[in-house]
Amino acid sequence: MVEKEPATQLPAELKSNLAYDEYPMAYDYFLVTTNTLTVRQEPTTRPPIVHRLSYFDKVNVIQVIRGERLDPYGSDHWYRVVWHTG
Repeated sequence: MVEKEPATQLPAELKSNLAYDEYPMAYDYFLVTTNTLTVRQEPTTRPPIVHRLSYFDKVNVIQVIRGERLDPYGSDHWYRVVWHTG
């Protein structure tokens, strides 16, 4: 179940004049601040790991969704993310 779809926009009074625009800039993101962060296919610990992130990797947040509750974190919120590889 989708809880939230972040949609932060550049404020109207600021003008965007990017010299590099091959990849769209996201304003809603996480910066990884741990050794390893696993990305799973579904919002539960059962599906396979599809990617591993490391310190200072930046991932764009697409949605906040409700999934398996993880007691160590006291939450059932999971994040649908995308990242650039290459």
